[in-house]
Amino acid sequence: MSFLLFLLLLPACADYKLHYAREAADWQQDRPPQDLQLEHRMYLVGDAGNAPLGGTTPVLKYLKKVLAEEGPNSSILFLGDNIYPDGLPPKEDVKNRTLAEYRLRIQLEALENFQGRPIFLPGNHDWRNGLKGLRSQEKMVEKFLNKGIEDDDDWENYFLPDGGCPGPEVVELNDKLVVIVIDTQWWLADWDKEPRIHEGCEIKNKFMFRFMFENAVRKHRSKNVVIAMHHPVHSFGPHGGRFTWKEHLFPFTEIKDNLYIPFPIVGTVYAFLRGSIATKQDINHQEYKELTESLLAGVKKNGSFIFAAGHEHNLQYIERDFQKYIISGAGSKTSPAGLGKGGFFSYGRKGYATLEFYEDGQAWVQFWVPNAEGTDARLVFQKKVKDKLSTIEENIPTEFPEYEQLSDTVTRPLVRYELEPKGPVHNFLFGEHYRDLYLRQYRLPVLDLGTWRGGMTPIQRGGGNQTNSLRLADAQGHQFVMRDLTKDVTRLLPFPFNKMSLAQFIAVDNFLSTHPYAPLALPPMAEAIRIYHTNPEFFYIPKQPALGIHNDIYGGSVYLVEERPGGSWKGTDVFGGAHKFVSTPELSEKLTTKYSHRVDQPWALRSRLFDFVIGDWDRHDDQWRWARFDQPDGIKLYRPVPRDRDQAFSKYDGLFTRIATITAPFLRQLRVYSPKIGNIKWAAWSPRHFDNSFLNQLDWNEWENQVHFIQENLTDAVVDSAFLSWPDYPRQTSAPYIRQVLKQRRDQLLNTARRYYEFLSREVDVYGTEDRERFRIERLDDRRTRVRMYELSKKGKEKDLLYDRTFTHGPTREIHIYGLDGDDEFIVTGRVSKGVKLRLVGGLGEDLFHDESRVGGLGKKTLIYDNKLKNILETGPESRDKRSNRA
Repeated sequence: MSFLLFLLLLPACADYKLHYAREAADWQQDRPPQDLQLEHRMYLVGDAGNAPLGGTTPVLKYLKKVLAEEGPNSSILFLGDNIYPDGLPPKEDVKNRTLAEYRLRIQLEALENFQGRPIFLPGNHDWRNGLKGLRSQEKMVEKFLNKGIEDDDDWENYFLPDGGCPGPEVVELNDKLVVIVIDTQWWLADWDKEPRIHEGCEIKNKFMFRFMFENAVRKHRSKNVVIAMHHPVHSFGPHGGRFTWKEHLFPFTEIKDNLYIPFPIVGTVYAFLRGSIATKQDINHQEYKELTESLLAGVKKNGSFIFAAGHEHNLQYIERDFQKYIISGAGSKTSPAGLGKGGFFSYGRKGYATLEFYEDGQAWVQFWVPNAEGTDARLVFQKKVKDKLSTIEENIPTEFPEYEQLSDTVTRPLVRYELEPKGPVHNFLFGEHYRDLYLRQYRLPVLDLGTWRGGMTPIQRGGGNQTNSLRLADAQGHQFVMRDLTKDVTRLLPFPFNKMSLAQFIAVDNFLSTHPYAPLALPPMAEAIRIYHTNPEFFYIPKQPALGIHNDIYGGSVYLVEERPGGSWKGTDVFGGAHKFVSTPELSEKLTTKYSHRVDQPWALRSRLFDFVIGDWDRHDDQWRWARFDQPDGIKLYRPVPRDRDQAFSKYDGLFTRIATITAPFLRQLRVYSPKIGNIKWAAWSPRHFDNSFLNQLDWNEWENQVHFIQENLTDAVVDSAFLSWPDYPRQTSAPYIRQVLKQRRDQLLNTARRYYEFLSREVDVYGTEDRERFRIERLDDRRTRVRMYELSKKGKEKDLLYDRTFTHGPTREIHIYGLDGDDEFIVTGRVSKGVKLRLVGGLGEDLFHDESRVGGLGKKTLIYDNKLKNILETGPESRDKRSNRA
């Protein structure tokens, strides 16, 4: 039986030999055109991160030579697995970190004289040290390739997609050629093990990824499009279920090269199981299939595209269903390959591929194999992959009867749901919400994108878990965003609930808890207390010529249109004339890398106190952008810009909602806007990371100052006038109660602020940077502890004071101080009867811990955390050594 199974699987074997399909036997006779001008040459190399320490690989050595001869009309794509075996380890793992950095650096050094555009993208091995390791690799790549550019805000993006996000990232190399970069490992990763995997990403689920990917290929389908990713769609190598006869007969050679113990039954069964059931990294695994099916669904309806991938350590070319597949993953390792359906060529040798694009749009692929010395390379296969470009007729409507017949205003409901009035039983169980407002029709201005503000051009589709949005730009490049008031329940709900009528009904009913006109009342109040805001407006947007290919999805609905906080508003009066805008994750990284980046914490506090006044509980990290202001002394000061303020004045009532908040504590954020705020922890649950990071320098005096500023400037007159922009019905029905509650919350703000100040002050985190700091912690008396952080010079002298706060015991129970990277110093002094607990966390580098403090009582109050290597401890009776070499 086993022998028959072995014979059955032999046709699925692979080897390291050259393979050509019958129709590719005369490949040498097909040559690129001599009479056409070459417009761009693209190099494709994957899995190049396995060079020996101190050495290189034939592929990298040869590429360094040929890349130095290329002009600016060229590019190179490193297709993932840039560092074997585990990506970039933490710095304390010195041996593996040294090897990993070398393997990445040898690839970067191959580009030193290259004039073209390099792009690095991640593979599954680059994710092995998690999101932190991946982002460290990204930083290393971009720091190397942006040498000479001091301000990292001006750095070019060479590692895509950014920060562990999925993409798609579109890189336009010229007017005929586009690269769409995606991170396929994002799809395959265990999101439960990376809870912050979506942090800072516009796309946070697979539905939106599919939507945005199809949008990207559709938008550029009239050009040559290369879809660059790590995992191939098709393969006739090990990840596609093909193995060598050696792996059938001697399966233990997979563990150790020379372990030639014959075990044909085990080997054949292993090959059979892996080829049919597969691991997550194999094409036949269910999650991998869902990935490839999603990609193919997006491309098949939009034309023919070129997929470039690595993952397999061989060279392959496959054509199937009008799509072209290049596998070039043999930059530093080899694996066997064979041929199968659609396969033209395969070779299990180290090498790389090139794509040449000519002036008429035709494209040719070539596969190259360097010699062992890396001094020369031979061409082993070439083929035309694209004919000259043809014009694609876009499916754009030519007639717009509604647009042509409408006047300046129109009467419409705000959402497209089929809503009905509900009785007292429904309202008791599910909640009354703001259903009555959504049942009404309103007189709305009609937006003509072709003329509004000089004319708008749609530039990018978008949207979160619920909402369709479209990014617009005016003639000056200033960007706006239009968000559909009708939320998509099928996108919010996971399968199979998104197919169930009851689940959809509950979701739609829940959407009615937000007040539709809340965003219009906020700008006047924000302006009065001097915090940043957008200026939203409601419009009905019919299908119209300016929407072009976006008409089918976006035409014929009610939208909220507002400025999009970002670089397009640089230097304008909007958002205070900021010099640049960054996301919260980008800001967090800058704060830990350079002393010159600072947060305007009083401004951030005032913004957050306003959230309590208006009941906007949904203020997680991605709901903010940060405006940067360059100061004369070189400091880059950041102030928060809130966005997506659709939860202000929300009304989550009903018995089922109250039950849900008991069974699922995080749902306690969902409340009815009322004078009583309730448990302060849940009122500020969503922005907890924001508050712990960006309000940690402020003592109670500053909190009091900001409360008084708000109370003095958010006057009754300001509040009353803020609601005048609402239509008659909501202004007469819901506005009076909301105004009353808002004024009560304003008047009670000092009490609310005190409660939240004490809650935040229980345990405070203080962060250093990747450079050297000295932390001076003084136990002043039985009621106070002062923490200062100084920048240190290379000679160990104190320079700028970076942090200074005196903590009051009672509200504050613990202070956590993180040195992060660099050779930091922690100096603790003072003798008191009572004191707070200090947790000193050294992090990387050779750190000094000096503790001469004394606190009365039996317990030790200075706890020291670090690894046991290279650190200096000068401790006293108050210190407890909690260091460990455990990772």
